[in-house]
Amino acid sequence: MSEQTLYRFFDKDNVLLYVGISINAYNRAKQHKADKEWWPDVVQITLETYPDRATVELQEKQVIAAESPKYNTCFNKSKSLIPNWDELSELANQMTGEEIARALQGAVLGLESLKRMRSK
Repeated sequence: MSEQTLYRFFDKDNVLLYVGISINAYNRAKQHKADKEWWPDVVQITLETYPDRATVELQEKQVIAAESPKYNTCFNKSKSLIPNWDELSELANQMTGEEIARALQGAVLGLESLKRMRSK
């Protein structure tokens, strides 16, 4: 097993922007820099190491639930994963029937997966 890192990104006002985990936090930060619109706001990074993936994943879930980072959505109780009706309607108007069917199928699979995870 290899050591895992939990990282936190903060802005200039010490607002927690994002929490994540990685084997190589430096490379992961470079990926975020390349593709996250919020990256320019990051001024501080903290790192915590854990002995294995299971331990760091549990810690990540707890940190996100407790600290509500601005840009995390999974496990973040302050973020709604359900878009409002206007957003859904606008999106559906831009999709074909087949695309809507695939999106619904994906949502059902996601809900089934969540149900399995919660039953463990």
